[in-house]
Amino acid sequence: MAHWVLGQYGVAVRESDDSDRIGKKQTYRLLKNNFNSWTADPFPFEYNGELYIFAELFRFSDQKGYIGWCKKTKHGFSRWHPAIKEKFHMSFPNIFQIESEIFMCPEVNQSNELAIYRCVNFPDKWEKMSVLANGRFTDTVFYRKAGDVYGFTYTLDKNFKMFRYDDGKIIFSDSKPQTIGVDLERPAGKIVNIRPYGEVMISQIGFPEYGSGLVFKNFTLNWPDYKETELFKLYATDMNFDKNRKYTGMHTFNFSEHFTVVDVIYKQFRPVEFFFNALRKIKKIGCIVFEKLNK
Repeated sequence: MAHWVLGQYGVAVRESDDSDRIGKKQTYRLLKNNFNSWTADPFPFEYNGELYIFAELFRFSDQKGYIGWCKKTKHGFSRWHPAIKEKFHMSFPNIFQIESEIFMCPEVNQSNELAIYRCVNFPDKWEKMSVLANGRFTDTVFYRKAGDVYGFTYTLDKNFKMFRYDDGKIIFSDSKPQTIGVDLERPAGKIVNIRPYGEVMISQIGFPEYGSGLVFKNFTLNWPDYKETELFKLYATDMNFDKNRKYTGMHTFNFSEHFTVVDVIYKQFRPVEFFFNALRKIKKIGCIVFEKLNK
C-alpha cells in the first residue's frame, strides 16, 4: 500500500492580527481537500465581513489546476467550489480590490499570457479583462509606491522580472535585480507589512527541491533598480498544525486583515489519484501497442 501514499498540498489557516502575522507558536487549521483534488496557493479575501479563501485546485483526473474558493462559516469551512476554469492550467489566484471592483491576476503561463480577470459576480463568476504581456510568467504580485504601481513576476526559465504599470500597459525594467539568489526569487505571496520588519517580499525556496520552504526579505525599489536582503527562512517544520502529519514543505504564505493562510505539503493515502495515474499509464501503453500493431 505504500505506493498509494502520495504527496499533496493542503491549505491551513489561523486568525491573526498585526501583532503576530506569522505565528510559529500558534496552531493552524488544515482545511479538507475535495476528494478529486488537492489545494495550494491560498489567497484570503475578506468580503462583507466574511472570509473567503481562493486557491489552486489541482484535479487528479487531468493533472491540471483551476481556481476555487471556500468560505468560513459558523460551523467551520465550506467545501471547495470552482471559481475560474480554463482549458489551461491555473494557479496562484492573486486577488485584489480597487475601489468597488474585484480583480485577480492568476498564474496562467500555459496560455502564454500575463492576464487580469474581473469579478462579475462574487465569488464564482469572472471574466478575462486584459492581457498585460505575452510570455510564460508565473506567480505575479503587485506593489504600490508613491502613487505608482509596480509588479514582480517569475518566468519558467528562472528569471525574476520587475515591471511598472502605466495606463493599462506594463514596462519591464532593463536593470538586473539584485536578489539574494536565483533559487530564492519566485514570489510566494503578496507583499505585506509585517512588524517589526516593514514591507516584506515573500519568496519560495527552490532547493533542494521545489516547495522546500519560504524566505522573507526586505527590499528597496528605486525604478528601474531593485535590491533585497534576507530576513529569515521559514519551513513547515517550524509551524504547528492541528492534523498530525509529516509536513515536508510549503510554498505560499498570505495575509488578510484578520487571517493568515499557508499551503503545506504532506503525504496521504489517496486511491482516487492512484486510480487516475494508473488509468493514464494504461492508456499510454495501449496507444504504444496500437501504434506498433498498425505499423
